Amino acid sequence: MTTQRRVAFLLSNRATSSVTGWPIGFWLAELTHPYAEFEAAGYDIELFSPDGGALYMDDFSDPYADNGYSAGDEISKAFLADDAKRSLLDATRPLADLRVDDFDTVFLVGGQGPMETFRGNPAVEAVVRDFHAAAKPTVVVCHATCVLLDARDAAGTLLVDGRRWTGFTSDEERYVEQNVGRKFQPFWIEEEAAAIAGTTFAEFPLSLSWTGLAWHAPLTVCLGWWLLPAVLRRGRPREVVLTVAALGAGLGLWTAGFVHGPDQAGAPPVWAVTAYAAALALALAIAYPVCDRLAAEAHR
Repeated sequence: MTTQRRVAFLLSNRATSSVTGWPIGFWLAELTHPYAEFEAAGYDIELFSPDGGALYMDDFSDPYADNGYSAGDEISKAFLADDAKRSLLDATRPLADLRVDDFDTVFLVGGQGPMETFRGNPAVEAVVRDFHAAAKPTVVVCHATCVLLDARDAAGTLLVDGRRWTGFTSDEERYVEQNVGRKFQPFWIEEEAAAIAGTTFAEFPLSLSWTGLAWHAPLTVCLGWWLLPAVLRRGRPREVVLTVAALGAGLGLWTAGFVHGPDQAGAPPVWAVTAYAAALALALAIAYPVCDRLAAEAHR
């Protein structure tokens, strides 16, 4: 008999921003979207908050708010339209009731609230520490990652020591403040993380966004459909070698940004990543004509 898997969501209680004075809470989509996935996977789901009781969703995450920011969030609308699910937001269990042995994973939901209610909260840090120590998936997203600035293991070592991690970035905070027109958060997670030795807070050099697509589309067209085929068709070995070596080195340096950080324990050095990418590109260039010739002979 298979035991039903269980996930505990931990969300912020309602709080008041120490910077703006506005009411803040959790970000609705960061609950409803993973909730739908866990539900589809057959998990039993329970909601917790530090104090228990009713929750408050950040205004900009409410799909029915007048600001219209999340008006297109159909998954959150479906969640709110389900009376049984919506009622969960009015009766979360207190964090004191959360036992690691009772759940397979824990999911800390972000929003504006965690910056006030998770950071420096020993009980929240203990949950992250205990699930991590039990080798159970411990999911921390968006602003909830502020807890990782302080959470430590039983030996007193930061959980992020020697690790590469991310959360709500300074670029994202800057974008919010430019649009709101004022300071918004009591601190920025990325800036706080930068002051911690032995850990690396990082974002992708080009995020998987319209910006990333804008770069990757011309690169794919230029390199994949025009440059490499043109060079290979001319059949000049020296030109082929120099072209693929340059591409390999360039892409290797770019790739190094994903896997290399100044404080990242065990990360390969930039030269090693570059050499690997260049060698791989050369191997592909050599394999191309060989495979082409073998295919031609096989069809004679």
